[in-house]
Amino acid sequence: MGEASKVEEKGLWSQIWVYGVIVIAVFVLIFYIVKPIDVTLLLEPSGVPIAEFTGELILITLSALAALVFLLVARQFKWFETKTGQIAFLITLGFLLWTIAEAVFFGYELMGIEPFPSIADGFYIAGYVPFAIALILNIRTVKMKFKPLTLAIWIVASVAIFLALLFVEFIPFLMEGITLDSLSLIYPLEDFILLVLVLVIVLKFRSGEIAKPWGLLVAGFILDAIGDTWYTYISWYESELPAYNLYDLFFIFSYLAMFASGLYFIWLYKGR
Repeated sequence: MGEASKVEEKGLWSQIWVYGVIVIAVFVLIFYIVKPIDVTLLLEPSGVPIAEFTGELILITLSALAALVFLLVARQFKWFETKTGQIAFLITLGFLLWTIAEAVFFGYELMGIEPFPSIADGFYIAGYVPFAIALILNIRTVKMKFKPLTLAIWIVASVAIFLALLFVEFIPFLMEGITLDSLSLIYPLEDFILLVLVLVIVLKFRSGEIAKPWGLLVAGFILDAIGDTWYTYISWYESELPAYNLYDLFFIFSYLAMFASGLYFIWLYKGR
């Protein structure tokens, strides 16, 4: 991931997993547009719409798959013997924590218990830590100094993201007073930290074969941040959320992009 290595040229579109990822993405998109499952059908005795039940299962599955592929990447790079192995293992740990969080969240819904705030939040929030450490390790591994213009772009973009979150999320919510629901503000704050680190990686890996899997991973973090911000905003003002949530698409495509990133790393360094 950050280590110099000779990577032989390979045709991306010749790999069957690429088409698999595209098929999943198209299926999910059609599922949310066509809405084939009646939202009035409830899963008894929890009262959870079956459409929402299906969406939750997709999230759990994709998160678990992302954890699996990055575990394979960590093994491919000899676990903790290399920086790349360490980074891949940390990403695996982050996805494992998020998979547990998704499963616990789903479990609360099945039991008819309000899933927020709950122990699921502990796993969600904890998952950001290994992700952040992995990004920092990658940044430190790739030695590249920013030019003044690049540094200025990074600072301006970081400030713009912070101000957007400040005026869209933090100020309106805190004006209502601090309550237990204010715990949801931790998510956009952690997303901001990841996005600042992601910007460094984007500005470092602007070209080359290695930029492609990292680009997918970065896209996943960005989509997740959008989903978190949207979910926090909507859940704050809406007493009941619809079964077909558009913000769920951001979470699903986020996991899908990260899953594809792991597959890309495995394929890129196959036989290394």
